[in-house]
Amino acid sequence: METAVICEVFPGLRHSERTVAVANVHGRKEYLRIEGSYIRPNGEGIYLPVGLISEHPASGSVLIELPLEADSGVRRMFVPKENVLVRERVPA
Repeated sequence: METAVICEVFPGLRHSERTVAVANVHGRKEYLRIEGSYIRPNGEGIYLPVGLISEHPASGSVLIELPLEADSGVRRMFVPKENVLVRERVPA
């Protein structure tokens, strides 16, 4: 299963790098720098692959693990479930 969260993308410090912003359930954005080839365009949005830790149905949120520590030091965060894309991997 592949899990990704919608993000905003900005230029990075190097040509191949991007800065991405991921919003938590309160709207606060966490920023991290990542290689541009790691992010995934999908339909109308751009997604960052993340780890799915758990779902919290009562609040409609999902606990994710970022691929790298954010600038603030955050590694795991709750995000709105509607911002998360989960799909089955297709065998090669």
